[in-house]
Amino acid sequence: MTKKPIDITGKLPPVQVRKPWRQSLPEIHAKRIDKLIDTHGRIKAAMAQLKAIQQEFHDYVPKGREEFEMRHLQEQVAAVLVLLGCAEEKLYLTVPSEEFMSAEHLADLGIH
Repeated sequence: MTKKPIDITGKLPPVQVRKPWRQSLPEIHAKRIDKLIDTHGRIKAAMAQLKAIQQEFHDYVPKGREEFEMRHLQEQVAAVLVLLGCAEEKLYLTVPSEEFMSAEHLADLGIH
């Protein structure tokens, strides 16, 4: 015995666009925002990897000449983390703040 499909036409709520404020933007700007967000995410991932490497360096106890080389590597990783931190902050500031707001917060502000 086969079940008859249920007709749900008109019974579902209308589809809500997650970010209606973006609909007023030209498509190229919305794509650029998406690329900035993607780049921001990749920078944060790289920072997490470097922090893990930095922790491994910190936990490792070098001997003799290794100590100098490890200290040099630690300094380089620390410098890269500072630069990536600056890049991450700048990218975060280039993305419209509405991108990170919840739908409720946007509604409270009157942004559609």
